[in-house]
Amino acid sequence: MIPENLIDEVEVVFGHTFRCPAVDGSKVTLPIPLAPLEPSEATLVFRCREMRWEPCDAGCVVSGPKSPILFGCLQDWDRGSLRDRSRNLYRRLLRETSGNHLVRLWNYIPGIHKTEGERPGYWSFNEGRYAAFQEYYGTGAWDGLLPAATGVGAPEDAPLTILFCAARRRPEHLENPRQMSAYRYPEEHGPRPPCFARATRLTLPGANDPLIWVAGTSSIMGHSSVGSGDVMHQLDTTLRNLDELSRLMGLGSCFLGGRWARRVFFVYLRHPRDLEQVRARLRERLFREGDEVRFLSAQICRPELEVEIEASLVPARSP
Repeated sequence: MIPENLIDEVEVVFGHTFRCPAVDGSKVTLPIPLAPLEPSEATLVFRCREMRWEPCDAGCVVSGPKSPILFGCLQDWDRGSLRDRSRNLYRRLLRETSGNHLVRLWNYIPGIHKTEGERPGYWSFNEGRYAAFQEYYGTGAWDGLLPAATGVGAPEDAPLTILFCAARRRPEHLENPRQMSAYRYPEEHGPRPPCFARATRLTLPGANDPLIWVAGTSSIMGHSSVGSGDVMHQLDTTLRNLDELSRLMGLGSCFLGGRWARRVFFVYLRHPRDLEQVRARLRERLFREGDEVRFLSAQICRPELEVEIEASLVPARSP
């Protein structure tokens, strides 16, 4: 007998805020509460085999007895302190992934620049995330523990949302020599630093090449924002940061090395008016034929930043 919650397809939909999961036969749908800037880019589909979805305290988890990876979506619909909501949702995340290693996180944060007390919402979110990690990992060094992540703003009426990916095998988390590790940022960026790595790579059992997740990357050098008020200056700095990570991983310029079955890019823009000029530059410098690209409207983690780019790279199977 085939279990009712056996699935073979996961669909990510943009611009929706329904409670997850939405299940239709063998397909589970996960929401991202950010509007796509192109209507044709409103979904992204991933195939899977022998995977099952299970409801959990705040969303759902997709896993399988033979799968080395589990993933899912957690939501918090409360309207309390963003610090408390972040801490509680990360506690749930760490419970649901216990016994596995975090490899990639996507945080969609309502009210990211709305002031809570005297602090921006993003600072409050970081305090809650830090508190949950401190409870779980202790107060020692976190080098090699924190995964690649994205943290961008969502509409204020959206839930705090975390999409996550974890694995039984330990991944490798990477930092960018051009940038200070985010979890070492000084207090001018908040009383607690953001907790993530610049990239994560994971080689699955029997594979020759790794899966690679590049964190949300923007125009930051060291720990300082660069190019305030100039989106194209910021884009060029962001591309140099991506290029540095690519070369660090032995992939040449902008991930053009390697054999990839899928190259998926999310580009977050503060101002939709910048879409055409940003897309034209990225077609020259980063994208190649066959890439899957989603341009999304979002507030970036710092109010002076206007563009952020992330990447997910899936290797081709060995011949």
